[in-house]
Amino acid sequence: VITFGERPSECFDAVRSRLTHVHSRMRSRPVDYLAYALIDALIDAYFPILERYGELIDELEEEVVERATDGLVSQIHVLRRSVMELRRALWPLREVLNTLTREGTPYVQHETRVFLRDCSDHVSQLLDMIEIDREVTATLLDLHLSSLSARMNEIMKVLTIIATIFIPLGFFAGFYGMNFDPEVSPY
Repeated sequence: VITFGERPSECFDAVRSRLTHVHSRMRSRPVDYLAYALIDALIDAYFPILERYGELIDELEEEVVERATDGLVSQIHVLRRSVMELRRALWPLREVLNTLTREGTPYVQHETRVFLRDCSDHVSQLLDMIEIDREVTATLLDLHLSSLSARMNEIMKVLTIIATIFIPLGFFAGFYGMNFDPEVSPY
């Protein structure tokens, strides 16, 4: 089994430490179990990331409800894009795990398929969480735009009241100031 990564990662540290123990079950199992352990460690590393995204979504939701500013739109878009990147990263893993859990797949023993099905369930769980986060970010964007619209409506109300007061005054000032001869009438 060969692994490679773009950046150093700590997600395989638990597997490495299990391999260093002489009496580890991983050392006595075939290589497909090692592949399962690596895949499982990789999948488990996604859960804290999604929890952090959930916290960020909650914080953004509070900010949107309390005060809707223009900067929130870009934060929501960045978060939504990050969630979609996770979805694009996990979707192929789901297909790979489905392929590995099928009977007749070479190099995967029956005992390991049970573990791989568990990984497949975890990936489905992660994809469900991602889908929920994606929908919530879309709802946050709608909520933000609605609150901006409501704030603009309040401003328009104030401007309408001011215009209602000053337009008649302006009309009377213009009417009496231009249409009457001051020598004939005191008005």
